Amino acid sequence: MLLPTDTVYGVAADAFSPTAVTALLAAKNRGRGMPVPVLIGEASTLAGLVLQP
Repeated sequence: MLLPTDTVYGVAADAFSPTAVTALLAAKNRGRGMPVPVLIGEASTLAGLVLQP
């Protein structure tokens, strides 16, 4: 998905979709060692995106 920003277009994907994240990393030529930022609207969303010990 492409999203307009103030200066350029950003490439985005649903962070809850492993297929979308894999495709985004491939499009940006990145691996899991160099992840892309994830923007969230509410702090409660964070719990679904991180691993807790």
